[in-house]
Amino acid sequence: MKKSLVPAKPIEMPKEFERFFDLPAMVGDEKHRDYLDFFSAIADAIKPTDLFDWIWINDFVEAEWDIRRNRRIKVETIKLKVKEHIAERKNEAEFNRYRIVMLREQMLAKADAGNPGDPKRQNNKKDTKPEVAKTEVANIEVANIEDPDLLAKVFVKYGNEIDLIDRRIAAGEKKRDGILREIYRRRESLARKLEKACSDIIDAEFTEAAE
Repeated sequence: MKKSLVPAKPIEMPKEFERFFDLPAMVGDEKHRDYLDFFSAIADAIKPTDLFDWIWINDFVEAEWDIRRNRRIKVETIKLKVKEHIAERKNEAEFNRYRIVMLREQMLAKADAGNPGDPKRQNNKKDTKPEVAKTEVANIEVANIEDPDLLAKVFVKYGNEIDLIDRRIAAGEKKRDGILREIYRRRESLARKLEKACSDIIDAEFTEAAE
């Protein structure tokens, strides 16, 4: 989280409540500091007054953090699959170039075998090297790495894996929305503050990213 989004003097959870809460496990390059900054930004907007407020905030933040994690995973997965796809295409291109060279060498060898006594061919093979017929290489595709349809091809090829992450994101959003509905039932004003606080943080992050 951007440091400018973190309150200068973050509201602190009362010491007597801390024993009821554990920090969630971080994965990859996630840091507990970033999680706590996000938690503090939400808590500062809500101004919790009792244990139930802190419990609801904690549940909401954990659900929202999981959604953000899966969205980051989706982005990184797409980047990884693009790299894998490009690597595969480069390997295909290299193999196809090798096939073309070998085909030319085979045709040259056949041409030499058919004219063993031709002095001109024996003394100047480079000048008489036959070109590969177009029909011979018509089906040999050389990869175009600067492919404008690259991303679309990656989605078609790895769509099931990307869809799986989308389902995880949807499940996280459903869980978060369920928490909000439960809070609405018990304390509507708190639920509205949670929604607004999360929306304000997201908008601020997009604004800072654009700048």
